[in-house]
Amino acid sequence: MNKNGLTNCDEKSTRDLRLTGPFWENVIADAHWHFDTSIAETLSVGHMDISDVGSLIALADAGTEKTVMTSLPHAKPDDHLSTGIKNDIRSLAQSAGYPNSMVYSVVNDLFNLQNSRAAELGTRVGLRSCYLKVHKQLPGQLWPLHVDNFHAFRSAKPEEQAIRRFIVALNNWCWGQMFQLGNATWSRWGVGDFVEIKRGVPHSSANTSPLCRYSLVLTGISDEP
Repeated sequence: MNKNGLTNCDEKSTRDLRLTGPFWENVIADAHWHFDTSIAETLSVGHMDISDVGSLIALADAGTEKTVMTSLPHAKPDDHLSTGIKNDIRSLAQSAGYPNSMVYSVVNDLFNLQNSRAAELGTRVGLRSCYLKVHKQLPGQLWPLHVDNFHAFRSAKPEEQAIRRFIVALNNWCWGQMFQLGNATWSRWGVGDFVEIKRGVPHSSANTSPLCRYSLVLTGISDEP
């Protein structure tokens, strides 16, 4: 609290808030999205039939708790870009007041690119060399605003790769569950509904409902940009 009796949040609310700092400066400079809050956006929602939802949910239940401090565990030691982004996200969360120990989700990363289930699901959204991960977000958990860097698929010439990522709902939507993508918020989904997390678009999620939120993330190379 400052001399005027305002908390940091109160003080910030009196100013024109903008996304600042090294992380957002680099993201905005990369210019894969407009970063204009005045532009109305809608989400294109697709659907796939999933016959083994129970087994995917079981994989999520067997996952590992993830915090901002333990994200991006798969980045190679010499992947300086991923390391830099990871450190920037940590600093971003810390400066906003998120505790280092805050669990944002339970995650099971299946990075085996030969996984037959990943390959089969990936083909449904036009992906090849696909990997999957499953998320279980417990009531009260949230994932602060960030962007993805697709570190598992970067090569010496990433501009030649059309890397795409989709999030697929594994439970029917419940009040209090949300996924924010750019200027749009996704809700009212059903099992098998999916949206694309496009490169450079800030996103976040929260579960303020009394039920767990389950989701599947598919990432791979697409023949279409």
